Amino acid sequence: MIVALVTPYYVPAPRGNAVTAGRVALGLERLGVTVSVVDLSQLSGGGAFQSLAGSAPRIVHAFHAFSGGPSALDYARWKGVPLVVSLTGTDVNHDLSDPGRGITVRKVLEGADALTAFHETVLGKVADVLPGIAAKIRVIPQGVRLGGDAFSLPQLFPSVGERSSFLSRPVSAR
Repeated sequence: MIVALVTPYYVPAPRGNAVTAGRVALGLERLGVTVSVVDLSQLSGGGAFQSLAGSAPRIVHAFHAFSGGPSALDYARWKGVPLVVSLTGTDVNHDLSDPGRGITVRKVLEGADALTAFHETVLGKVADVLPGIAAKIRVIPQGVRLGGDAFSLPQLFPSVGERSSFLSRPVSAR
């Protein structure tokens, strides 16, 4: 199965959407899913739609309702595939209530098959503005990806000593 990730930026860009999209891509690939990334910062005009059509995804996942959502929604409707939108801080805290951008954000949120948010407060903000879509929002807390290099906790934090433990499994860099 191919999943397309439509994101305003992608790794190695040091931006929130890029990091989040990179984590999601890595997680999906580990599950055996083929991921096609549509990095909007590298495309112009109708490039996003063409990139999506070229990869023929079975699911489209957009990051940022205003930036990634419109192209993803158009493609998902055209091909009849599900659209998932991950809500970011900017699209909920600023764009949703912006007189110019809000119309586009609402259209994308209402047209999406599923929405993800990283915190309950985001769900609440969206539900206040668009109560009819609250049922399709799922809260999935942000995760972290630790490097695979060994380190000594007591050396980094001498006051902690042997009293603390971290449980993790090494993750290779993508």
